[in-house]
Amino acid sequence: MIKLAENPDIFKNLCSSDTFGTRIYALFSAYSTKYNFADFWYQIVDDNITCAISKISGDITICASEDAYFEELAEFLDVVGYSSVTCEESIAKKLNLEYDSEGWIVEFTGDIVNYDDDFENSCDLAEIYDLIKSQGVGFLSDKQNWIADASFRINHGISRLALIKKDSGPASSAMVLFETDDAVFLGAVATYPEYRGQGLSRKIIHHLLSESNGKKAHLFCRKDTIVEFYKSIGFEIIGTFTVTYSKGNEK
Repeated sequence: MIKLAENPDIFKNLCSSDTFGTRIYALFSAYSTKYNFADFWYQIVDDNITCAISKISGDITICASEDAYFEELAEFLDVVGYSSVTCEESIAKKLNLEYDSEGWIVEFTGDIVNYDDDFENSCDLAEIYDLIKSQGVGFLSDKQNWIADASFRINHGISRLALIKKDSGPASSAMVLFETDDAVFLGAVATYPEYRGQGLSRKIIHHLLSESNGKKAHLFCRKDTIVEFYKSIGFEIIGTFTVTYSKGNEK
């Protein structure tokens, strides 16, 4: 049975340190049930919570255990509709989702290095958007929506920004996109071409990790040579994420 959730603590155990659960739990903590574009559900099988689901403006994230009832979940997705579904690859296959993109899930397992650089934690978010966009990222929302969402998450304590400035503007940045009591999910890692080769991304990521007080840390990366960079700074591959886009069934 899938039920509408009213409090994020109901699936805290399921989501506490899972990559996708971190995202769901943090979003629920920030948005709660106050907004008509944000919905959260959980599935119960034999009195156990087996799945947590978030839907923010049509974008669904799924955190599910092996005991989840996937046939019911697949039917549920068809009923509620979606713009996109993000989940672990094995979950996508069990749901018969023909995903459109995939990448590595990496987890930090190394030693944190403390750097003496001058890190800043606030900036015009429009400048950060332009920096991220310059990397050729294709899945960013439009600028105003991204700024509104990032600002909301930062103001509600589930996101943090760090950057290094050069020549009075941001040269490199990274963010804790989602944070819970147990884990952080990193992203928005970007450096302008003229400042690459100086180790700026490495320094910013380790700075964010040092502020996270030993919490489990994950991020997504493309399935290309960029993963070698993340391995070199203390991450290791633990799985594959997938994103499935709507084929016209958004309700």
